[in-house]
Amino acid sequence: AIAKRAEAFNCPIAYHSRKKKADSKYTYYPTVGELASNCDTLVVACALTEETRRIVNQEVINALGLKGCLINMGRGAHVDEPELVSALVEGRLGGAGFVFLRRSLMFLKSCSSSIMWC
Repeated sequence: AIAKRAEAFNCPIAYHSRKKKADSKYTYYPTVGELASNCDTLVVACALTEETRRIVNQEVINALGLKGCLINMGRGAHVDEPELVSALVEGRLGGAGFVFLRRSLMFLKSCSSSIMWC
């Protein structure tokens, strides 16, 4: 659903999954790091499992870089919070948006304009 909506704005779509989907017309990347290094906006929308806990780590955040924006539609535990906080405070990440917040991110609400709150 997210990809179809983004296509309406002529956004190129790519994805990461455990395995490539045979019927997908979108570009597949075998790792989240590779996906992040090839996109401007990374949308995290997956179930929270041990495999996806901290799926957004230092490698992924660095791959997004100043041009990148992280949108986490999943649980807060998908993101390595200390690394995200460092990246935002140090200006290494272009921005971030959240649906669910964890306590350690709340202090950023008053100190950064590069965060979107939902």
